[in-house]
Amino acid sequence: MGGGLLTQPMAFPQSNHATAPVPVIEHHSYFQLGDKRFLALPELELDLPTAITSLATVFQLGPTETPNSTWLQNQIQAWLHIDDIFQPEFLSGIIVVTEDNGIQPNLSASIESLPKEWKPDWWIFFNKEVGGQLHPGPRMVSYGKIHTVYRIYDDVNGAFMVAIQPPITPGPFKNLHVSGDFYTSLGVAVSSRIPGVYAEDKPLGGVRFAIKDIFEVEGLRVTAGDRAFYSLSKPAAVTCPAIKRLIDAGAELLGTLKLGSLIAREEPTESVDYHAPFNPRADGYQSAWSSSGGSGAAIASYDWVDFTLGTDKDPEWLTIMPQQQEAVGGPQWQMELSRSALRMTWFPWTMQYPLFQKWVGVWLNQTSAVYDDMQLIDSFIADMEATFGIKTEKVSIADTWKAFPPNEAGNHTIQEYLKDSIQQI
Repeated sequence: MGGGLLTQPMAFPQSNHATAPVPVIEHHSYFQLGDKRFLALPELELDLPTAITSLATVFQLGPTETPNSTWLQNQIQAWLHIDDIFQPEFLSGIIVVTEDNGIQPNLSASIESLPKEWKPDWWIFFNKEVGGQLHPGPRMVSYGKIHTVYRIYDDVNGAFMVAIQPPITPGPFKNLHVSGDFYTSLGVAVSSRIPGVYAEDKPLGGVRFAIKDIFEVEGLRVTAGDRAFYSLSKPAAVTCPAIKRLIDAGAELLGTLKLGSLIAREEPTESVDYHAPFNPRADGYQSAWSSSGGSGAAIASYDWVDFTLGTDKDPEWLTIMPQQQEAVGGPQWQMELSRSALRMTWFPWTMQYPLFQKWVGVWLNQTSAVYDDMQLIDSFIADMEATFGIKTEKVSIADTWKAFPPNEAGNHTIQEYLKDSIQQI
């Protein structure tokens, strides 16, 4: 009998493999232009030559726009000014989405006439039916697929608890799992601001924000600044209403921010579970004091963050946080977006959401968001009056104080007299 190997099919237990989860392979591409790092995520597969691997830019030509070199150059100049992702290297290829195929010759001539430093190696046109899902801005093309490009910034001052992976499709949010180039720091991905300019139905399009890590965000676990709490927390099933309203309006959520353990006041030497964020002011080692210290440190440190959210239950919030005011270097506002499902709020009826930002010009209308809430309150009061046959009387504490002030107050208003009360407590 001759030698050799006898092979037989191996039998695998069918039950084990029938229930085993199928691994999800996520395709992330990273590249660098100079000292800037970028992330590319697959967005769409179009009829593009598979041999093309290139950076590119998508332009959309509206029905009222004239396809000439002036239009194209104006777009490029404006985008270079407003966006921290778009740069001339993304003009290696040009993708134009248009409603009228008949203007393609004019578009080709316009592209040919671009200055040498902006002239692409290739360009292609798609009508709106095919490329309508593409929004304007920088891309990467690889093997026939178009990838959305994000810039990765380093969280050098340690303000972030979690950086969020930019969502390509609706669904739970995910941890980005990208480290920063700065040692021990997180990498935070941000989207191009260009699409927000054209999103007429998204008033906050192009605006970036981050939140204190007590708000529930679908798919993420809340830490509340405490490792013991994190060990018991589960991924949130839904995003709390206050944050969802901002996202629905077009704002981009970058991640969650550090806070004092279990929303307590902590100095850096007391931050034993997670390292306290650095206050960028003065020598860089000033305290980012208070439970919303990460929110103050992030907006003070990074010009790629437009605003951050903290929480507080005290109406004198603006007067009792001098360190955070020093860190931000600008105004902070109380924002009553809505009553949210906060996991870590013992007294939700008193919770308010301070908004940190640098410029008054970007302030959201602070009254428009509370109209729905006030209508609910007024409706409830009206029902109470009708049910019990009673009449409500509106009382102004400030006016009562003014009419009958305590002797100790002198001529001070109630706001002036109580401005340091919480700080003294």
